[in-house]
Parts: sequence; structure tokens; C-alpha cells
Amino acid sequence: MIAVPPNAFTKGTGNSLITGLDKNTLAGAPRASATGAELSDTAKASSVYSYFGKQYYSGSSTSAGVTSSTQVPNQASTQTTQPATQTTTAQNTGGFQAQAASQFIGQDCKTQQGESLGKIQDFVVDLESGRILYGVVNSGGSARGIPATLMQAAGNSITVQATKQQVNSAPVVPPGNTPQIGDISFATSVYQTFSQPMWFTATTQTGQSFGNPHRATELANFQVQDSANQNVGTVQNVLLDINAARVAFLVLNASTLLGQANQLIAVPPNAFTKGTGTFLVTGLDKNTLAAAPRTSGNWSELSDPAKASSIYSYFGKQPYFGTTGLTPTGRP
Repeated sequence: MIAVPPNAFTKGTGNSLITGLDKNTLAGAPRASATGAELSDTAKASSVYSYFGKQYYSGSSTSAGVTSSTQVPNQASTQTTQPATQTTTAQNTGGFQAQAASQFIGQDCKTQQGESLGKIQDFVVDLESGRILYGVVNSGGSARGIPATLMQAAGNSITVQATKQQVNSAPVVPPGNTPQIGDISFATSVYQTFSQPMWFTATTQTGQSFGNPHRATELANFQVQDSANQNVGTVQNVLLDINAARVAFLVLNASTLLGQANQLIAVPPNAFTKGTGTFLVTGLDKNTLAAAPRTSGNWSELSDPAKASSIYSYFGKQPYFGTTGLTPTGRP
């Protein structure tokens, strides 16, 4: 028997649920007894959540779930404490703003004093947590990782609350959409280089990953499948809220599924789970997508918190921005 956190599942049709967990992950998962009594132990329960890459809801508020690529049950991570002496602790400010990741790629990134740091190459995001992990800037001929919490957007421009010396000494980001980009130990090194506090549990142990990490540029054109491995659409764009270090939406093109052109649907990032290769998995079915709010491709309309909040509510997700909570959608 295997105890699995409830948010590892999304809604299917009828009496079915959908999960992105594969055979290998389940084969290496911690086992539970028939009574499950041992799961009342906080440390045990936390290790189960961590194995499946989920945030445990009790205990440390700064911990984040991880998945182990080595699939070793109950393997404790080696944690490091955050630096006692920190530089400026960034607090991204500004109202909610959904902007296409693609509009920043190739743009010059500067310090707050206007000094050029290099061109923005990418953003590494985690759909599970809905966060931007770090930005990727070509500085000094190398792709350097910069904590998303240090980035500020104004129009198509991004400034960073850091010096050029810090950026040039930042960890070099592995090329492509390799598993290493989502490794928690790598993200730890990025944040520690800039003495930034981490919302996830720091570790120097490799092989532990965020739940659903990707490069934003690679996500565009990912295929999305349902539980029956049927295509429901293609990711057309990734919308970021840079000033909050969050992924606002993935824009799903469901035109083929719905039989009409220009069926663009903004979907919260945590409505997707990790698939294989260039696929994502979702529990959204044709009926849900058919009745979903549409977007025209004018992303500014999605920067309206009321509009964005209504979309999150429709898909049964909790908005991370100003809201008084979810309300029932009333959809079938």
C-alpha cells in the first residue's frame, strides 16, 4: 500500500482520478501499513510528501516538497541553513501582471543603476508550485542563474537587484531542458550565491527535483494529454508575473479538440502534471474546456485580478494574488 498526497491527483471523468505518477516512481515510493498508523508521525508524513514533490501542510512553512530521481524511500535530504548575513532581501512589488515569457527573451537585463548584465535567455519555472525558480541571463558568455525574487519587470525590460560581479559569479545553468535545471541543489546554489532566502528547503544533495520544472521557452508547443493519452491541446504561451516571481497561466490552444479556430484558454499552471518527453498531463476534459473562459491573445486583459481570479476559480485553483478565496464554479 502506498500513501499519496491528495494533490498528486487531478479530477478525471466519472469515478476516475488522474495522476502524473509513473510506474518507476510508485515502485520506489515509501510503503504504508494496512492501518496507516505510522503516518500520524509528522516526520514520516513529511517524508512521504517530499518524495512525491508536494508541500507538507504541517511543520516548517519554508519547506518544499521534492521528488527523488534516485527513487530511494525515506532518504533524508542533507539540508543547509540559509546564510546568516544577507544582502538586500528582495521583495517583488507591483500589481498583478501577466506577461508572455517570450516578450522578455533576448532583451537586455540591467542592474538598478542601469548597467547591462547581458541578454535574458530563459526562465526556469516549476508548474507544481506555480513559481519562477530563476531567470537565465547570458553574462560574460555563460548562462547564469539569477533568483526570480531579485527580478523586476517594467514593460519589456527587467532589472535585477544585484551587481554585475554577483551575476558573473552565479552558477552556470545546464543547457536544454535537462533534469538538472530543476534540481533543488542547483536552485539552492543560485539563491545562496545572492544571499537570498529560499521558499524551498535548501539542500546540497543532488538528485532531488522540484515537482514539474521546465524552461519557459521549451514549454511552448508542449502537447497536453488527458488520462486516456488523448491530446487536448498545445501550450501556446507561458504567462509570467515577474514581479511576484510566479507563473500566472499557461495558454492552451484547444482548437483541434473543440473543432473551432482560436480556442485559446488560460489555465493555472498547477492544473498540469508532469508527463513524459514534451507532454503534460491534465484532468481537464472536453466539457470543462468547452465552457472555460476564452482569451483573445491580448494578455493585458489577464492582468485584471478580478478576471484572473475568476479563471482560477473556474478551474478550482487558489489564486496566489489578492483574493478572498474560492467560490463554487457551478459547472458540471
